[in-house]
Amino acid sequence: AAGADDWLGDLPSLRVSAMNRSLASNYKLVEELAAATLDGSAAATTMTGTDASLTADTLVHRYDGFCVQTVLAYAKNASLRGSFALKYDSPDGLVATPYLEAGASAAEVKAALEAIGTGELFVGAAQAADGKEYTVVFLERLGTVPPLQADSTRLYASPNKQATTGVTVSVAVAGRVPAMDSPLKGEAEVRLSDLERDADGQYVFMLDDLEAGEPYAVSVAMYNGVRSVYGLPAHATPASLTPAAAPSPPRTVAIKPLGEGSLNVTWTPPVDDGGARVTAYRVEWDSSEAVHEVQRVKFKATDIVGAFALAFQGATTPPIPAGASGERLKTALEALPTIGEVDVTKGAASYDVVFRTNVGDVPALAVSVDALRDAGGAAVAAEVEEVTRGLAPAFDEGT
Repeated sequence: AAGADDWLGDLPSLRVSAMNRSLASNYKLVEELAAATLDGSAAATTMTGTDASLTADTLVHRYDGFCVQTVLAYAKNASLRGSFALKYDSPDGLVATPYLEAGASAAEVKAALEAIGTGELFVGAAQAADGKEYTVVFLERLGTVPPLQADSTRLYASPNKQATTGVTVSVAVAGRVPAMDSPLKGEAEVRLSDLERDADGQYVFMLDDLEAGEPYAVSVAMYNGVRSVYGLPAHATPASLTPAAAPSPPRTVAIKPLGEGSLNVTWTPPVDDGGARVTAYRVEWDSSEAVHEVQRVKFKATDIVGAFALAFQGATTPPIPAGASGERLKTALEALPTIGEVDVTKGAASYDVVFRTNVGDVPALAVSVDALRDAGGAAVAAEVEEVTRGLAPAFDEGT
């Protein structure tokens, strides 16, 4: 767990009580608690049920599976001054951070380490008896991570300059690699001759048909025929990645006047978020009007009985009687959560539907005619044609 005060790791259990506004442990004796309850300073519990109680348990310990290292910058019996640097054993060799001031914040240490290629980190900081301790969690580099190294030659103590200073690094939790045993596990054996290379000379392999919204970890092992086994795998960074695409449009967007110079805009979230949480929306406005979509629902007979239904983007109307008025059809369509305002004009054996608030080239209506018959009792076919293709505003008159 981590919070605004940079605490992280194995935390003491929360202290909870069924007593309203007070912990029972605040009272030394049962008699004291009873007296406080009677005089109103500690109201009794309002929880109901047989033997009602409240407990707190630890479900997840630290960042389970990620490598956790602690860095202690210290001065024995003195105040720590000066600066220090940290070194990271990257795939390209040992890389050092710029010098950091003694007492640097967790954010400063995090930024300095990530700038030299550690990948994403969590860094917490806490005052220790002789200095400051940093907790570094490697969130992208999986498995065993060599301990960070430190350059403490620029540290000194104050006021006693002879006091011992230094930086120690220890591995608090060894990192582990994914077990690769979930129900979504897959594997592929690929011949070197079948692989393509990108502009940087790296081999490229596409993973297809993955579950959207599920995080995946990836490892690669090499084979050269020796002992007919694969070598040890290397695990990808970041530690996991979720397949995602751009989200679908909001289901509906509506505007209402608020007053002179103001409009109120409301919308509903998209049906498909693309496999990742939607974090922002872009709202544009312009004085150029859109071209409204017009669709025609045509029946292949004029003398019909029974009922039909219309569907739009997953929402379906109740049965609509054959020969219903244009106003009846308008009411049924506008009751759907996926359609805003429409105009409906009835013809001899058709309905023209004008989409007023669904902007752009909207999907076609779907018509169900299972309960529709002609005068002779035969099934009646129907179709939907696009009379006028909708066009969204150009947003070229000043957004």
